[in-house]
Amino acid sequence: MTIESINPTILIGPDAPKQVTAEVQGFIKGEKGVPGPDSIVANITALRALDTTEFSHAQTLGFELPGDGGCSQYNFVETLTPPADTFMTVRSDDGRGYWALSHTGTIDVKQAGAKAGVDCSAAFAAVAAAVVASNGAINHVDFSAVVGSQYTMGSQVLLKGSNITWELHANIVNTSIAYLTPLVFANDLGEQPSASLTNVTLKGNGFKIDQNGAAILADMGLGPGVLPPTFAKPMFNYIENLKIQEVDFANGVYDSCNLRQCKNHKLNDCIFRDATQYLANGLNITTNWSTYIRGDYRTYSHGTVEDCEAYNNSSMGMTYYHCCGGTFRRCTAFNNGLNNGSGGSGSGFSYEMPNGAFSIKYADGRFENCHANNNGINGYYINTPGVTVDADSSSMGNGVLGLANDVSGLQMCGVCVSAADDVTVLGSHTFNARHGVTFLGATGLQPKWNCGGEYSDNAGCGIAIQSIYRGGVLPGTKLFRNGRVLIGGQNLVALSVSNSAYLNGLGSFTAIGLEFDSNGARDVNIANVRTVHLGNCKSFNPNDVRGTTGGTGMNFGAITALILHDNFLDVTGNGWTSNGYVINNDVSVAYQNSNKSNQLTGTVMINNASTKFGISAAVRMTTGTHATLTALPATGVATLANVADSLATLIESLKDGVMQA
Repeated sequence: MTIESINPTILIGPDAPKQVTAEVQGFIKGEKGVPGPDSIVANITALRALDTTEFSHAQTLGFELPGDGGCSQYNFVETLTPPADTFMTVRSDDGRGYWALSHTGTIDVKQAGAKAGVDCSAAFAAVAAAVVASNGAINHVDFSAVVGSQYTMGSQVLLKGSNITWELHANIVNTSIAYLTPLVFANDLGEQPSASLTNVTLKGNGFKIDQNGAAILADMGLGPGVLPPTFAKPMFNYIENLKIQEVDFANGVYDSCNLRQCKNHKLNDCIFRDATQYLANGLNITTNWSTYIRGDYRTYSHGTVEDCEAYNNSSMGMTYYHCCGGTFRRCTAFNNGLNNGSGGSGSGFSYEMPNGAFSIKYADGRFENCHANNNGINGYYINTPGVTVDADSSSMGNGVLGLANDVSGLQMCGVCVSAADDVTVLGSHTFNARHGVTFLGATGLQPKWNCGGEYSDNAGCGIAIQSIYRGGVLPGTKLFRNGRVLIGGQNLVALSVSNSAYLNGLGSFTAIGLEFDSNGARDVNIANVRTVHLGNCKSFNPNDVRGTTGGTGMNFGAITALILHDNFLDVTGNGWTSNGYVINNDVSVAYQNSNKSNQLTGTVMINNASTKFGISAAVRMTTGTHATLTALPATGVATLANVADSLATLIESLKDGVMQA
């Protein structure tokens, strides 16, 4: 009996290759359940040449060379019609059949010839084909440790198969000069594959998937503002129950990681960073456009992103794009959008839908214990209905690019909510370049918004609201030291509420139990809202950085029904605010009780208001259901028509459900 190609005694001595010693020793000692040392061969080539009339089992010590990590066990299958020659089915040179790789559900890419320093695309493709051919028998693939800790790829590989785990023990680096995504997890490369995959896990163990080589930008000539000629295939496409753990996604020429129409996904402990190209995101979770316009996007997403980081991406750090049921939990996004971010696209987090679209469907999206710091535009950008930023979330120092880069004139905020219904913003939002939170409306939209938490040291407003329909600020909210930096030549108020741009004079606003302290300008300015209820608020040192007299603590105008009660304003610290509460001449009806102030002059100043029924003496808010009065006497007796007009306004408010008894 002849020993093939190699002396086994060398392989079990002290000089044996470290990678194979234990396995070979076990094989020779009979622990593997195979005949003995005479069936050990050096590599696949030697396996093909083995005398199949003498051996029915064999052990290779490597794919090309002993110790290269490709060692495998094979069983001989006698047949006149052997399958194709692959690392899984190795045809024998004597024509009697083939050698079938023996496994217990796990294979290694080195068994297909993957190694350091060469293009491993073909080896990875061979492994992917073996997974499909196994019909579920292979449920785990290892990209095992390799010299230099990385495998390189020069072309795209499709990884198919359900009920499988792909596990990295080295980096995957795309070295191709072509624009592509190196690994695609999907049933096929179509935008809408012929079938979905299920139960797919990518376990990274902290290793990196690097989606582009340095040659891409140079060879393609792409620069800021220039989109690539074709969009990359999404890395994960149409997968249900997708799990991604401990993967470092880096250097995406478009997105570093892209999930499209995946359902019930869970991403844990991942990093999304350094996406280089215009509008590139660290993590982009999206449905596709056709799904969105069909209105069935709610069937996709429903996933969580937990304990992940996103940083140094050209556009967003992490985003859900026209998805439903997506939750970010314990995630951090910082230093995103600094290269070419613009508008909402330079934010740390976003929950978005396509530009120009707004929906009555609710996304049920959530940010839990998330933190957005030092991003180019906003900390969070939300234009999808039904999203909540929880109380344990925060933003700080966003708007790094500065106000000159804000194309809307209303961003550079901790949180920016644009044209979205039923959004709640809580948490702590501090030191942002413009506002702590801003709510922006849109023509034809009647949204409901709420906010609460702590808003301090923002250059502009703590809370800025435009076009609110029903909503308010929750009790216990704190607004400290906002508006202490000049923006547009003025210090901005701590709480600003106005409908002047959209839906003039509709809706209601409520703020109970707020605390104000040392804000740069007045604490409250509210205008063009049908019903306002402000009570139990405490205000200290408004107009804190002004240098002249004549300021106002709280200012109200163009309000149909204003209710003020049990508010307290203390200006002892600066001593020059002339009026605590100013109710301007375009407030129709005012109810005020037990409001106190220690400013220099009157507690409540009513500008040119009627002595009867609280009817305004100047321009009234526009309404389509009763007469609009534009010139009423400042004093004297109101006419019956005046009374009827005022009552009609209140009745209309009650019909809208915006004024409580």
